[in-house]
Order: sequence, then structure tokens, then C-alpha cells
Amino acid sequence: MHIQAYDVCKEYEVAKPVLSKLSFDLPSGTTLGISGPSGGGKSTLLQLMGLLDKPTAGQVTHNGSDITALSFKAQARYRSEHIGYVFQQYALLEKRTVWENVALPLLYQNQTKHQAKRAAIERLEALEMGAWAWRKVANLSGGQKQRVAVARALVTQPSLIIADEPTGALDNKLRDVVWDMLKAAQSSNNATLIVVSHDPTLIKRCSLHWQIHEGGLCV
Repeated sequence: MHIQAYDVCKEYEVAKPVLSKLSFDLPSGTTLGISGPSGGGKSTLLQLMGLLDKPTAGQVTHNGSDITALSFKAQARYRSEHIGYVFQQYALLEKRTVWENVALPLLYQNQTKHQAKRAAIERLEALEMGAWAWRKVANLSGGQKQRVAVARALVTQPSLIIADEPTGALDNKLRDVVWDMLKAAQSSNNATLIVVSHDPTLIKRCSLHWQIHEGGLCV
């Protein structure tokens, strides 16, 4: 996924921009690590690149197409087909089982329940979560939920993978397991992988590093 931004701004309050005139060119196949202080605009930038929000001004393109111009319905379909998103707060369905959460994006793509379940369990096993596949998400620890969120993001083999603090609740061993999964998914599909993290070890593993501070971008 080739991502470009042109003078992108995002404001939630008048005269108080979260992001201010960001322009960049991110080639397909890049692994990008983003760091910076809390409140600096990192998660906002992810939301703009991942079609979860629209800029106040400016333009974001995917493979040369203006995604900011898509309708709400078209954005939802596009996300389902092309983007895998690991949310910082997991965004899982607590009353559903682990495998059902992971399989859900595939069901939205009209795969059969059998196909979706098999693919979901394969991803869970790779993240050492196969034994929990039939448990309710509400009964999992934070670290287990984090791995379920990663499995769900990767199950559709997306061309853009966005991960907001994907290893914050994990020890070093499981951090490495998650990174290996993210990198393997990126490499197998020449996907673009974007990771926000406060972990310098994770950031150093990316081929490119950006810092965001007070709405500005240091490339």
C-alpha cells in the first residue's frame, strides 16, 4: 500500500490543531515505526491513514486514490478489504469467543463460517492462543486480548497493517512473537506496516522511523 499525504491538518477544537500540515510519501512494503510523547498526535495520524477519521484539511491517498473523498459506506468496505487495524484498547467483542472475534472480518467478506473459523484458529495458534479459541474474550488477560487483536488484524491478509501499541501488555518473549507475526504478514504480501510504540526495541526493528511532537512530523 502506497500512502501519501498532502498538507494534512486535524483539529478537534478551533485554533488547536492535533496535526498541522503534514505531507509525506510512504512507499508500499515499508515498515514504519512512529514514536513521540502522549498526546502528540500519533493515534490521530493512524486513524487518518486507516480511514477511521477524516482530516480537517488536506488529502490522504492510497495507491494514488483519494481515500478522504470516499463515502462512509465505501470507507467501511475498503477497510474490510484492505486494512488490518490493531487498536490500543483492543476493540474486541467481550461476550463472543476468541475465534469468533478473529473470524469476524472474514465473515464480512462473505467467507463461509467453516473457512473463517479455520483461518482464525490458524492465526491464534501462531500467536500461542489456540488453547483459548473457545473462551469468551471477557475472561482473558490484557496480554491475551492484545494477541487476539493482532490475530484479527492479520487474518484477512491486508495490504496495510496499522498497529497502535501492539505489544504494550506483553513480556519480551511474546513481544517477539507478535513482531514476527506482523513482519511475516507484511513480507508475504508486500504490505505496508505502521507501528506506534513507546518500546524503542520495536521501533528499531522498523525500516523507517518518524517522531511526532505537538502535531509536527520529524522524518
